[in-house]
Amino acid sequence: MMIENILEEIKQAEEKATKIINDAEEHAKQIVIDADKTAVKIKLEATAFVKEQKQMVVELAEQDAKKIFDKTISEGYKSAERIIANTDIKPAVEFIKDELFNLYVGR
Repeated sequence: MMIENILEEIKQAEEKATKIINDAEEHAKQIVIDADKTAVKIKLEATAFVKEQKQMVVELAEQDAKKIFDKTISEGYKSAERIIANTDIKPAVEFIKDELFNLYVGR
């Protein structure tokens, strides 16, 4: 009877050890699955963040480019207005008038 009790205790200890090992393996598998899910989530979040940041940088660059473009155009118009205001066009008008007169009347 004592041997039977010892054998039963050994059997129970083996079953308990097997259950502990199986539970540990399942727990380890779940940790790996959770880690994979977390890695995918982090990757998706990082990709979305980078895309968002890229869009913001593009928008800021476009705003800066528009400011520079507007300033350049404004300065160009001011320069053109100064040139027009400070240029005597009478000689050009006289030249064109003389050329047209010679072309159509002076034949």
